[in-house]
Amino acid sequence: MEKVEIKGDSVPQEIVDMLGQEVGPDLFREYDFNISTKDRTIYLRDEIDIFTPTFLKKRINLIAGLTDDDKTPITIEVSSYGGDVYGAMGSVDIIRSAPMKINVTGIGVIMSAASFILVSGTGTRAITENSHIMIHDINGWIKGNSKDIISESAQMKKLQDKCHIIYAKYTKHPVSYWKEKTKSNLYLNARQAFKAGMIDKVQKTWKIN
Repeated sequence: MEKVEIKGDSVPQEIVDMLGQEVGPDLFREYDFNISTKDRTIYLRDEIDIFTPTFLKKRINLIAGLTDDDKTPITIEVSSYGGDVYGAMGSVDIIRSAPMKINVTGIGVIMSAASFILVSGTGTRAITENSHIMIHDINGWIKGNSKDIISESAQMKKLQDKCHIIYAKYTKHPVSYWKEKTKSNLYLNARQAFKAGMIDKVQKTWKIN
C-alpha cells in the first residue's frame, strides 16, 4: 500500500484520500475520527441516522488500513438514545458483512435504533453493569393524501415486522415474544439483556491502552 509522509509519519495514501485532508496519524484517533487504533475501537455516541452505516464502514476501513490488518476483530462502543430505523438496519448490514468480527459494547444507554447495532454484533456483544437497553415499536408521523397515508402505513407495518425478525434472529426469543413485549417501551438491565440473549456478557472491567 502506497504511503505518504506527513509530519514524520507514514499514512496510507488511500486513508488520506478517504478523509480528504492531510493530517497526522495522531488525529486519526478518538477526538477527531472517533476511533482508537490501539484497541481497534469505534466510538459511536450520536443519534443513529441515515449516515451511520457509512460512518461505521469508513471507520472500519480506516482502522484496517492504518493497522494493515483486516482480520483482527474491531469493537463498536455505543451510547445512544436511538434514532432512524433505516439507518439502524443499514448499520446491521455493515456489521454483519464486515470482513472481521465486530464486537459491540454498550455503555449507559442503548435505546431504540441503537439496540439493533448491539444485537447484530458478530463477535462479543456486551453492556456495562449499570447500562440499560430500551426497545419499542417504531414510531413516526405520516402526512399526505389518503393514498399516501395508506401506502406509508403499510410500509411502517413491514418495517415493524422486520424489526421483530431482527430481534428474534439475534436473541433467544421468537418473533411473537418481541411483538408482544415492544407494544410499549421495554427496558432491560444488564442481567435481563443477558437472559434475553441480547448480549453475550456483562462487561465489568476495562483496560488502559
